[in-house]
Amino acid sequence: MKISNCFNKLTNFKEVFFLQKIFFILCFLLITSSQASSNENLQSNIFYHPATEDQAWTYNGDETYTSTGINGGSGLRVYQELNEGEQVLVTFKISEPHSSGRLYARVDGQRVYLEHGKKEFSHLFKVISKKTRDLRVGAGSYSSKGIVLSDIKFTLISDSEKNNAEPIADAGKVQIANSEDLVFLSANESHDENINSLKYQWIVLNDSLNEIELENPNTINPQFIAPNLSIAKSFNVELIVTDEYGLTDSDIVKIVILPIENDDVTIRNIYTHPASYDKAWSYDGNESYISTGLNGDSGLRVFENVNKDEQVLVKFKISQAYSSGNLSTRVDSQKEYLTPGEVEFAHLFNINSDKSNDLRIGVGEFPNIGIKLYDIEFLLISKNTKEDDNTNPIADAGSAKTVTGGDLVTLDGTGSGDFESEVTYEWSQANNTDIEINFDDINSVTPSFIAPSIPVKQEVNFTLKVTDSEGLSAIDTVSMVIQPGFSQNYKPSDDSRIIYVSSLDGNDKSGLAVSAEQVVNPTHPDEVIYPFKTLSAAIKQLRDGYPDWILLRKGDIWTNESFGVFTLSGRNENEPMLIGNYGTSGMRPLVKTGREAALNTAGKETSNLSIVGIDFYAHSRDPNSPDFVDVEQAGSGIRIVGSGENIVIEDTIVRFYGTNINISNYSGNHKNVQIKRSIVLDSYGYKDITHSNGVYIAGVDGLLIEDNFFDHNGWNEDIEAASSTVFNHNVYIQWDNIAKNIIVRNNISTRSSNHGIKGRPGGLYENNLLIENAIGFEFGYNEKHPIAEGDIAIAYNNVVLSGKQRDGSKAIWGIEVDKNALDNGGSVLLENNIIAHASDESQSMQAIIMQAGVIANENIIYDWVERENMFDPEWNNPEVNINSYLASIGEKPTLNEFLNQLRYRNFNSWNEALTTTSVNNYIRSGYNK
Repeated sequence: MKISNCFNKLTNFKEVFFLQKIFFILCFLLITSSQASSNENLQSNIFYHPATEDQAWTYNGDETYTSTGINGGSGLRVYQELNEGEQVLVTFKISEPHSSGRLYARVDGQRVYLEHGKKEFSHLFKVISKKTRDLRVGAGSYSSKGIVLSDIKFTLISDSEKNNAEPIADAGKVQIANSEDLVFLSANESHDENINSLKYQWIVLNDSLNEIELENPNTINPQFIAPNLSIAKSFNVELIVTDEYGLTDSDIVKIVILPIENDDVTIRNIYTHPASYDKAWSYDGNESYISTGLNGDSGLRVFENVNKDEQVLVKFKISQAYSSGNLSTRVDSQKEYLTPGEVEFAHLFNINSDKSNDLRIGVGEFPNIGIKLYDIEFLLISKNTKEDDNTNPIADAGSAKTVTGGDLVTLDGTGSGDFESEVTYEWSQANNTDIEINFDDINSVTPSFIAPSIPVKQEVNFTLKVTDSEGLSAIDTVSMVIQPGFSQNYKPSDDSRIIYVSSLDGNDKSGLAVSAEQVVNPTHPDEVIYPFKTLSAAIKQLRDGYPDWILLRKGDIWTNESFGVFTLSGRNENEPMLIGNYGTSGMRPLVKTGREAALNTAGKETSNLSIVGIDFYAHSRDPNSPDFVDVEQAGSGIRIVGSGENIVIEDTIVRFYGTNINISNYSGNHKNVQIKRSIVLDSYGYKDITHSNGVYIAGVDGLLIEDNFFDHNGWNEDIEAASSTVFNHNVYIQWDNIAKNIIVRNNISTRSSNHGIKGRPGGLYENNLLIENAIGFEFGYNEKHPIAEGDIAIAYNNVVLSGKQRDGSKAIWGIEVDKNALDNGGSVLLENNIIAHASDESQSMQAIIMQAGVIANENIIYDWVERENMFDPEWNNPEVNINSYLASIGEKPTLNEFLNQLRYRNFNSWNEALTTTSVNNYIRSGYNK
């Protein structure tokens, strides 16, 4: 009988009301049951046993897998197709932590590794592709044989939970307590951005003697009574927070418990102010130190002997958190770092040596100027012991260095010392090499010398012997790598004139040119010199056809001056005229030329000229300069237009000109031109009246462009009349150069108006890095000027990243081969190049514009345009880019950080980590190359 019919047969109101209540209760239960059933289906495990396994795993038959110790291939797979926007929570456990190899989960090309030392994995992945079947648990080099993999779940999250994020665990700051203190733990700063309720679990990790008994370990604020200890101990307490969906996070807090002082135990602070400090710190007179931003060596020292089985608790604070560099404490050769982002440090060191005096707060690279270091304590926890009457002194020869030929080098023995008496120092060259070092004073604590110029990189070792008043001595050794400086070893000839120029200390009336025999080292003169003040007065001292040197003092500034019309030549290739610098500053001499050319040969023949280590700046064309005038006049910076041979531009900055460097034929061709390790920036033209390039080369036989940085040439987004066009480029090599003698290698070219490197005639283009250009490379020209018969354009081992569209062009191309490039019998070889991660979309996108006859081998195209896309599941990590590279070397992971470090590189300062060799090798490793 239907329930509605029952109501029709009832006459008693109470009975009707009673049955109505029953009816609505039943309906509610049915709806609730349906919702509960629906909610249960919001999550589903899509991992099934046994999974397809590779050689790294053996299925045990009970939903677990055992590691074979063999390197894996594809991993344990989930064969289910997922769609864009869906989320998968991957969790698994292993039977014991591993310390080598790699174990990870991968979903839709995203790979997350299980940290060494941990047994449980949990990570929420979001599908970013349109569709994917890439779901797996994989192992790379995983030699941990016998480890059992269990509790594997790939939980597909429904739409209602897609935005759920992992909670954040925060176990609080390090605590220091005395024995028998009541200690409170706090998870108050833990949170969940989705406002889920959290569960808490506290675990004491290193308490094998069960000395700590937590009260209420599953609450937000547990507590315990510190045990009564005879020695200090450090305990790590882990906090695990779990949200409603099973996502977890963990954090660890350190608790140091001190013993109670008595007749047997003494606790005293052995740190005194002011400490012996190195160049990284400046004492402020108030028991604190200010960071100078310079690299540290020996650190703030504590000259105190500590003995085996004693303990040292080191504490300090800094005024603000830092994100780059490192700050550490070292005791008895044990080093512990302050975690970036933290402002308080505390760590307990146990002395393992019989006797040690190695106690310091040190920095490696710590560029955080102005951070204050304070509240420093070195608490020595010891039993009373009698020390020897006299001990050996400490010898500390400082940190290893890498220098360049020609550098002024100072060794640093200031970390040496003795507790009982004064000491003497003696330095010597330790290894027997062909390099001879001439110290200014071998008995100085900080002797200096000029690093010799050498053709290849070489290591030299130095020994420091420190002796106390009773004849006890100690020895330490420091190594130094000397790398080649410039492309040639510049040495004045016997008849060379050396002309010094200083805008600060010079005087045109008293300035004197000196002969080469009057100064031992012209770039670091110890002799009395008489510099000129102005460039015009100094230039008058140069003689055409002679190997004369004009040297500008580093760090000085010349405003509205330039080298003007310059038609002088040196004697020959080995005896060039040199425009260079002198002094000890790291800053190049700055020549602010306004709107005028920095140097202009005016169509004349100019040969045997080297320009080394100058900063040429068209300051009145810089819209961010207070001296900005206008943009209409757009001449060249270094303009060598005419003819000649043996031109070298090295370690020089040229910026904000119409074209920064223009080397073109006029009265004849040029021969043997080199542009090396220079920084070429921010050129721009005016509307379509003047074209603009970083470097423009025409009519040259013998061209080497190597190790340079080209950035943001041909346009300026702050000036309406200087927007990007297809006619402006970072590097423009015109069709009339001799291709067989062109080498363009190891350059970084970024953010050009259009082409990163335009190589119309061909030549060799090797190991260059191009980022955020509309077009990376171009080879060939039009039907009138194809690659010449017998010539070849070779693009080998280059990396092109993040193609980006500019105004005036619809193209985002990696490598362009012009349609007429091969018309005259020339050829093109593209081999082992990587083109990846276009950062924009446009109407014309192509990684490689091919033509019939082009030879292409082993190139990789990824994430540029779908029709050309390659993907290999065996690739280590195809998502590598410049940001991930910077993160891997401890730098801020942004393109701007990379560009700024290259833009503001000091003279003769070469960071191997920021070269194309280091960056490109990292990118290639992501593709197993």
